[in-house]
Amino acid sequence: VNLEAGSLHIAASDTLCRHFLLPMLQEFHDRHPEIRIQVTNRPSPACLSMVHEHTADIAFVNRSPYAPPPRILLEDVLDYEDIFVGGETYTRYQGLNPTLADLAREPLILLEEGSSTRENLERWAFSEGISLSAGIQAGSVDVILDLVRINLGIGWIPDYALPRDLSPYLFRIHTQASPPGRTVVRLDWKVTDR
Repeated sequence: VNLEAGSLHIAASDTLCRHFLLPMLQEFHDRHPEIRIQVTNRPSPACLSMVHEHTADIAFVNRSPYAPPPRILLEDVLDYEDIFVGGETYTRYQGLNPTLADLAREPLILLEEGSSTRENLERWAFSEGISLSAGIQAGSVDVILDLVRINLGIGWIPDYALPRDLSPYLFRIHTQASPPGRTVVRLDWKVTDR
């Protein structure tokens, strides 16, 4: 990317864009105001396809267990974990460190089926022999947080999406066992010498 003029097309999931990329985009824009930035929000697999098809210059996605296509460069940019969050009704879990089985008995607020965040929880539960069901399915992490704030259940979100200004109406629930770690990766097209 020419940093003096031109454009940069970035693909990212809604959650990554809102809770991870915004500060970086602001800093990049402040340093390079002449570069036009286009952001496309899509699920991680679609973002990978956009880079592969050259319709996006770069993508930020959750690492998946599948290998990227040849000539796609993958670079780790953030290690994180998904976490449970509760509201006022669930303060009994503060400082208690419940098991995954304990929390599975509560109404869970999860992203829709097929999201990498939900799949991570389902894989963890399966490995522990625990059956899960969503009390409520939501289309975004922000909606999950709103539903948790009004005590409709316990949410499951990436830790980087937890608001910094926590209140008694929203808190992290630490579990006895840690969930599997996850990684945000940057994807772009490999430039090779010919």
